[in-house]
Amino acid sequence: MISDHHIAPRRPHPPLVGVTLGLLLVFVAANATVPLYILWQRQMGFPTSGISYIFICYNLGVLLSLLIAGRLSDIHGRRAVLVPALFVAIAACVCFAFAQNMLWLAAGRLLIGFASGAFASAGTAAVIEAGVRRGYRFAPLVASFTTVMAFGVGPLLSGAFAQFAPLPTSLIFLLLIPCLAAVSFSVLRIPPPAPVAGTRKQSWFQLPRLPEHNRGIILLAIMIFSGPFALSALFISLGPSLLASLLHNDSRLLAGACAFVVFGAGAMAQLTLRRWRLFTTLLVSQLLGLLAVALVVSAEYQASIGLLLAAALSAGFAQSLSQFAGITLIKQNAPPDELAGVTGTFFFGGYITAGITVGVMGFAANTWGLQIGSELFVALCMLVMFAALAGTLKVMGKSLPA
Repeated sequence: MISDHHIAPRRPHPPLVGVTLGLLLVFVAANATVPLYILWQRQMGFPTSGISYIFICYNLGVLLSLLIAGRLSDIHGRRAVLVPALFVAIAACVCFAFAQNMLWLAAGRLLIGFASGAFASAGTAAVIEAGVRRGYRFAPLVASFTTVMAFGVGPLLSGAFAQFAPLPTSLIFLLLIPCLAAVSFSVLRIPPPAPVAGTRKQSWFQLPRLPEHNRGIILLAIMIFSGPFALSALFISLGPSLLASLLHNDSRLLAGACAFVVFGAGAMAQLTLRRWRLFTTLLVSQLLGLLAVALVVSAEYQASIGLLLAAALSAGFAQSLSQFAGITLIKQNAPPDELAGVTGTFFFGGYITAGITVGVMGFAANTWGLQIGSELFVALCMLVMFAALAGTLKVMGKSLPA
């Protein structure tokens, strides 16, 4: 009979609810700024292009974090990355709540970008691992659905507070600070990684890279994702400015609702898109993106809020479908030992495209006006989506797996 003392102790389960809440709160904080940019702009007096530069700071923070956080969490464990990320998110909320000028906002966006990148990589992995330890097969869907819904819930809550509550630019962040602090106690319960004998020293930093084989189809996957992803960024950057200036509606609640429609549609698409063939998903994602472009332009010329909401709905479906299709292509064509690095490059390409297009829109809006800036923005998105359609049809001629 074997003594109980010789039985190896079972490793504790990671806290699924706590990590999922952390994922939710960080991305709520990341997008709660969306309907507040106009208010900050009026208070601080910076130009419309300043909103673009503040948004780019977020992209920069996410990109730097994606290069570091995922690899660090693989080496030192999820807790070592996620707990500091929560405190970085709290620091970002402090910057937003007590912002005095544009530099405070830029610093806050950079910090919340770092936290978002950490939770996008290590946080998503922690949710999936916590679910797998409990035998939940739907854990990847929980992680993905939580992230997408948080992107929509953040602007909606922030817009409602700004419309109806006191402290319009501060209240949402003052409420998020204690929530993030409370979740950190749960995240601290994530067990450390199991020691592995004979592991060699690993680099904590990894540049984006593409595999030597199937490089063309990997680039196609990035292009398929980048156009609709950049288009969805319109609604969380200069969308509220467009709504106020060109559609003559200054409602903070409506500005938040537009962003909610984008990501709510994306969440709906995630629940249904698995039934579609890959080729169908690829084509529909780009066609819906082009439809969203046409609706944005029509909404501007007709000053129609209904058309803008329809554009947000179409853009949300396009972004979610393109992300799913692109990741599917990555999984099918990337070497197994390079999958993590190639997936990071995939998201890197999307954020770079979004940052460039929003930056161009801000510069053009400051020079020639917001309408010309937005038209230049959607034209760039159209070019990427037409290139993705051409590449998809070419690849389909050689047969693409279902």
